[in-house]
Amino acid sequence: MNATAERKKDDNRGQRSINCFTVDSFASGISFGQHGKVPQESDLRDLFRLKTDGTMGVAPLRSRYCLKGKNLSHELDSRLFHLSKGGHLGDSVIFFGLSADPFHPFDKKFDASMRFLETFKHYAPQVLVVQTRSPLLVIALPVLRKLRDRLIVTIPVESNCGQSLSRYTPFFPKLEERIRAITALRRFGITVNVQVGPLLPYGDIKTEAASFARFLSQHADYIHVTEASSHLSERDEIAKTLAEDGRWEYLRKGCSRFLLKELESLAPEKLKTPDKLRYHNRQLSLFAA
Repeated sequence: MNATAERKKDDNRGQRSINCFTVDSFASGISFGQHGKVPQESDLRDLFRLKTDGTMGVAPLRSRYCLKGKNLSHELDSRLFHLSKGGHLGDSVIFFGLSADPFHPFDKKFDASMRFLETFKHYAPQVLVVQTRSPLLVIALPVLRKLRDRLIVTIPVESNCGQSLSRYTPFFPKLEERIRAITALRRFGITVNVQVGPLLPYGDIKTEAASFARFLSQHADYIHVTEASSHLSERDEIAKTLAEDGRWEYLRKGCSRFLLKELESLAPEKLKTPDKLRYHNRQLSLFAA
């Protein structure tokens, strides 16, 4: 074996990876997806962010299990037990809400989402990431409080301008409702990651970036900024409306640089990957019910 191959072998041996799973709830049940090992160097928030309808494909799956019907809770419990027994759960991250918002107020999926959380509290992966824009999440606070040591809640906030959000995302919960939910979660010690993506108009993209940065810093434990161009396709309704309004600056690559510059100056620690999403060699244990 030559020196280059030896170095690659050593590098690969030193790399750490983590098991990733995704769960999506629907009116008829739950979809449980297995994504396999993901290098720890990757920011998992980029790979498994909550999609905007029609804007991004689901991350590649190794396998997917559909659980539904009257035996949903039993089937889900059996699946989690199988993963736990096989040693695949204790060093894993589960993203709840990837291709669909698990607490969307207009979908009949709330019961399925609550059954997942109730079942999940008896097991201990490295971390559970719940991703939603819905203020209905606060109804699950009694369960979320029991999970908080290994829990991150991601709530997207695309702009701090309510008028802008009403224009480009009228189908999403209002900004003030999301902020009230964020405030309630943080009051009970639950880590909140605010996802800014797709980045939508918050005023003048340069001069008002500082104001948006202060708003985000005030409400979030962590902030993850992407940009419209990484979420939206030309066929997406949000992109079409931005184009109609002549807001091309929010569709161009690098549109988030002004906001990121202000955040790096104001609260650089909040732009870091949450500690809970970093590799930890934890022993499998059970939550107290």
